[in-house]
Amino acid sequence: MIKRLILIFSIISSSASFADTTNLSGYQACGIFLSDCDDSKMSLGCQGPTLWARGYISGILYRQGIEVSKQSLRQETMKYALINYCRQNPFKDTHDAVEEIYIQIK
Repeated sequence: MIKRLILIFSIISSSASFADTTNLSGYQACGIFLSDCDDSKMSLGCQGPTLWARGYISGILYRQGIEVSKQSLRQETMKYALINYCRQNPFKDTHDAVEEIYIQIK
């Protein structure tokens, strides 16, 4: 009986983890992003999330018909905004940073 309960609990626990859903991909934990940027601002680990952030914000702005200055969406501007947010919020992720940056630039 105990073996059956353990088996049932294991199946329920593992299926629950597969049930997690998301509508986002490509973002990264702030700690990993900062580590990559500390190694090199030109590394893929630093540039990738920056490109993702620019695309994400551009998509939201486009969909809402909002225009902002070109400076707001430049690669270097976005990278340092992400770095700044992540240094202040190391346990969050780059998606949280992008949401905050979007609020500031719109």
